[in-house]
Formats: sequence, C-alpha cells, structure tokens
Amino acid sequence: MFALGVPAMISLIMGTFAVVIIPAVQERMLRQSQVMALSAELTFKNDELERLAESRRGLLTVASHDLKAPISAAQSYLMALRDGYMGDITENQREVVEKILERLRSLHVFIADILSLQAIDAGEMKDEMKPVDMVALIEEVVESYRDQFDSKEIEPQMKIGPGPLLVEAIPERLIQMMNNLVSNAIKYTPREGRIVIETTESDGRLIVAVKDTGIGIEPNDIPMLFDEFFRAGAVKTTYEGTGVGLAIVRRIIEFHGGRVWVESELGVGSDFFFELPMS
Repeated sequence: MFALGVPAMISLIMGTFAVVIIPAVQERMLRQSQVMALSAELTFKNDELERLAESRRGLLTVASHDLKAPISAAQSYLMALRDGYMGDITENQREVVEKILERLRSLHVFIADILSLQAIDAGEMKDEMKPVDMVALIEEVVESYRDQFDSKEIEPQMKIGPGPLLVEAIPERLIQMMNNLVSNAIKYTPREGRIVIETTESDGRLIVAVKDTGIGIEPNDIPMLFDEFFRAGAVKTTYEGTGVGLAIVRRIIEFHGGRVWVESELGVGSDFFFELPMS
C-alpha cells in the first residue's frame, strides 16, 4: 500500500503546487513587474520635474540679472527728479516719485535674493570662508537697523557673548542671513513690542535665537516656512513680501553646516533659531 501511495502522494503534491503555488508565484511576479513599472515612471517624472525646476532656476537667474541694469537706471532718473535736478516738482509729485522708488527698491531686493539663492545652490564662494565673530556680526546688524527699531519704539534686548564666538563662514552671507531674521522680526512686531537676540553654546555649536512678540505663525504653515516663495497665511494679505527671505536663511545656514528652525504661536510671537559649528 505504501508503494501504491507514493504516486498518489506525488500527484497530490503536484496538483496542490499547480493550483496554489503557481498562481501565487505568478501574482507575485505580476506585482513585481507593476512595482518596477511604477518605479520607472516615478523616476521619469522626478527627472522631468528636476529639469523643469532647473529651467525655472535658469530663467529666474537670467531674468533677474537682465533686470538689474534697467531698474538701477530708473532709480537714478527718479532720484534726480525727486531731488530737483530736472526742475521743480510739487510735493504731491515728490510723494508719488518716492512711492515708485520704494517699489523699485523692493524689486531690487527681490532680484538680489533670487541671485543669492542661485549662487548658494551652485556652491559658489566656498574659498572665502574664514573665522567670523558672531558677537561682533550680530551687534553690527542690529545697529544697522537702529532707525527702524526707534520708529517702532522697540529696544532690542541683546543676550549675547561674551565674544568672540567664532564660526567658519562667509561673513557677507551671515550678514545677509541675520538681516533677513532681524528685519522680519521688526516688520511683524507691533509698536513697543519686544525683540530679543541671544546666543548659547552647546557641544561645540553656537545657537542664535531671534525672538519677537509679533503676529506669530499658524501651525500648518511652519513646515513650509523656509520653502521658496511660500508666505504664511497670517502675513500674505497684510504685509508685502516675496517669500524668498527665509528660504535664503535656510540655504545659508545649511551651506555652513548648520540648521534652522522656528517655534511660534499665532498672535503671541515667533522664535527663530539657528545653529552653526564653532571654529
């Protein structure tokens, strides 16, 4: 009976294999094929998106560069008109010219920001890295905004140093980054508000905080706050801006081997932090 049972057992196993295992293997192979096709499609789309992004960046760079000269020329003519070098103008005309100049200044800053983004992305100016004292740099930036602080009756609280606190960096880029953080704090903080700038050290890294009692940021906006051209819902309908400044802050900090983040509560204020490796 044992000898007679072996062929039957083999037949049973083969039948089970044909009915159960082969379809399962075929299903698995089909899924693998589908996954590979989907992966290839996603790779193609990612490459296409990258090409489009690169084209956009190239177009922005060329357009921004080509706009610098005519904007500067227009500013020069308008300033000559405002200052009376082309004849007398009325006070109302002078106010209109000043408003146009202000718009052109904003456009000039935007163009400079776009070109800065492209330069950082291209990894330029690495050879200009040198030790920078952040205490002196912060004091210099804050003093450059003294008139704006005074116009809002804000006395910035400095909790920094003692110096020197040295980081290896490109000085001009760190000044640009601090300008963005300090000017934002002033812009979004009401009259007689509070702005605090402080430094701490931890495990060989310097942490700088710029804190304000401004309008704050909605929680849903925080993850996108450092993206290019993003503007938070609390500000985009009330305050002028391009959504480029904080993107530059992030790029500069990451370029120098650091990181940046924000803690904020809508209607209460925002605390911007960044850390950099110390020399």
